[in-house]
Amino acid sequence: PRRRKRKGATCGGTCSESVFQQEMGGKAKPTKHTSKEIAKKVFEANVNRGGGAGGAAARQDAKCGFKCYVCLCLQPSEKSLQIHFEAKHPKETLDIERARA
Repeated sequence: PRRRKRKGATCGGTCSESVFQQEMGGKAKPTKHTSKEIAKKVFEANVNRGGGAGGAAARQDAKCGFKCYVCLCLQPSEKSLQIHFEAKHPKETLDIERARA
């Protein structure tokens, strides 16, 4: 009668591979990046985010009613200018009339 080999047992001493490895096959080479990551990287490289010289006109045409007189940052509303001013320039005092664009 034929003996059954246990999983993890070696194959008679002539082979260093275990029976488990013979049944399962070799390990696959892992991928460095998934196709999702690569597609995201390609998308982000090619989409226009409005920065640089090409987006300068779009940034100037934006609906900005206020301009920070300290750092010249454009803000769409008085509330957002107030939040910006408290976060970025805590030692300065806010003058809304001076900040109107």
